[in-house]
Amino acid sequence: FHKHVGYLEYHVVLSGLTTIAFINYFAHLRRRADFKLFQTVAALREAEEQMKHVLGAHQTMLKSIFDASCVCSHDGKVQETTPQLEELLGDVQGVQLSGLAASGPESLRLSAFFENVRKTSAPAAIMMQTSLSQSPKSGNAVQRPKTDEPIEIKIFGVKLAGARASNMVSADNADSLPEGRLFLGM
Repeated sequence: FHKHVGYLEYHVVLSGLTTIAFINYFAHLRRRADFKLFQTVAALREAEEQMKHVLGAHQTMLKSIFDASCVCSHDGKVQETTPQLEELLGDVQGVQLSGLAASGPESLRLSAFFENVRKTSAPAAIMMQTSLSQSPKSGNAVQRPKTDEPIEIKIFGVKLAGARASNMVSADNADSLPEGRLFLGM
């Protein structure tokens, strides 16, 4: 029957075998590309875990060097504090540090300091001497001061890595990503 219909002609059999060979070849290429992608993703995940471990150790080391320290947003809003900083300034969780400045010019200097630390690309600390008060200028829940005298301190600022590194950046969401966090040692 197949010979009479023309299915067993050499060009029909050859095109059928060629089609099967191409399908198998392209499936092999696809499997190989998928495996390379899997290996790349696995290596990136492992590198990310190692980076998180190193950054955690780095933060722990930084916290142990200074008398008091905190982690704040790129504009100086306190996110994490040490007990020593709370002893020094009171409960400053969520407080804008430039709002604790002893004067208006000091507040502007602190804001400029945070901007400089944020823009610094080198992994070095930037230092500034300033005066802070224990009581905030806005009515936040900071403990009432034991004294009205401002506290003279040296602030060392370091930009912490990781905010952008842990997020996928594309042209669509690059502007909506957080600017990063700052470590402040005093």
